[in-house]
Amino acid sequence: MSEATACLNEWETRYVLAALNELEVKWRAIQRASKDEDVIAEYRNDLVELIMTRDRIKSVAIDAFGSSVANFNRTPITAASPKS
Repeated sequence: MSEATACLNEWETRYVLAALNELEVKWRAIQRASKDEDVIAEYRNDLVELIMTRDRIKSVAIDAFGSSVANFNRTPITAASPKS
């Protein structure tokens, strides 16, 4: 099997991992909503490959950048209340 190598910095890696997570959520929803057994089976197989790919990238990313690279928290940062 051929392989490709890409050099990504931390924020690029974070975007790739976040996109793979979002794609997993989307594909799981499609699989759950479908009544077509062929569609369900196809998405199940694709999900296995997607998760394996994401986990492989995540492992390398954590080794390179630390565990925070896999944190996709979108909670807004709020300003501290001024002291009276």
